[in-house]
Amino acid sequence: LTVEKKTGDAWTAVKSPQDFLDSIIGAGLGFDPMALLRLRPAQLAARLLESLRLEEDPRAIDAERERVAASRTDAGREARALKTRLEAAPAAPEGTPDEEISLAALVEERDDLQAQRADRTDAERGARSLLDRQGAAERDEERAKQAVASAEATLARAREALAAASRTAANATAEASRATGAAQAMPDPDLADVTRRIGAADGVNKAVRAKRERRALADALTAQEAALAAIVVEIDAIDERKRALLAGAKFPVSGLGFEVIGGEYAPTLNGVPLDQASDSEKRRVGMALAMALAPHVRVIIVRDASLLDPETLADIERLAGEGGYQVWTEIVGTDGRDAFVIE
Repeated sequence: LTVEKKTGDAWTAVKSPQDFLDSIIGAGLGFDPMALLRLRPAQLAARLLESLRLEEDPRAIDAERERVAASRTDAGREARALKTRLEAAPAAPEGTPDEEISLAALVEERDDLQAQRADRTDAERGARSLLDRQGAAERDEERAKQAVASAEATLARAREALAAASRTAANATAEASRATGAAQAMPDPDLADVTRRIGAADGVNKAVRAKRERRALADALTAQEAALAAIVVEIDAIDERKRALLAGAKFPVSGLGFEVIGGEYAPTLNGVPLDQASDSEKRRVGMALAMALAPHVRVIIVRDASLLDPETLADIERLAGEGGYQVWTEIVGTDGRDAFVIE
């Protein structure tokens, strides 16, 4: 078939007969519902969303929900890890204090007690020294007496020495007595208790650290569980927002919807993927969706209508009549005439 058009007095061949036909009937004048049904599920779902004219794209809501759900998964994983660690953490013995014992304070206490002991030892040593001096004085006194007895000639001097020795002995006795009393009055602390507490402090401190770590794990788990609960509330709010959005939507066909199938949006009919519906149901959906997308241009153009059986064409005619649409069909003729026939 060769198609020509006359420009002035000359005839020129039409290189693209389809473009020529479109120019005659008006390109984009109507719509082809069967062409919609030949779209990929994701493309058909996009056209369905276009027809609904919603205030918010439910795909964006689902993407938001997916992000929040991913955070819920992460939060749940962290909560489970914290719970496992908390269950594995050893419980502190009964009576374990909340704070560690200061070893430095205990050592300082022990050093003070040892210093007191050293002071007492020094005092006792000084008292013994004075006692030694007392003994020496008494021996001097005895020698002086012997000197008096053996040397009358030196009696006066011996008496003087005796008097001096007596005075020295008396002073030494008094000093020794005072020193002994002072030494005995000084405290003699018992180091056993502080030594025992120093030895026990390390074990107590380990228990305190274990108790503190366990309490920190419990607090972290509580916070994580609270965050997880907040995420669940957020997901429920997103689901409710989507439900309310779709509840107010006017779908072209009752039972028509969409959901993620195989990782992308696809139209469904009564919860079943549209591509699994019967041919008549698909035609009904295609017609309704096409009319929803073009509510003002009430012309339906069916391309390749020769491929459709009479039942399908009759179904399209019935649906178009119900919506007040005209149906234009492209059918390959068999009468042998080399022409376009538009009825």
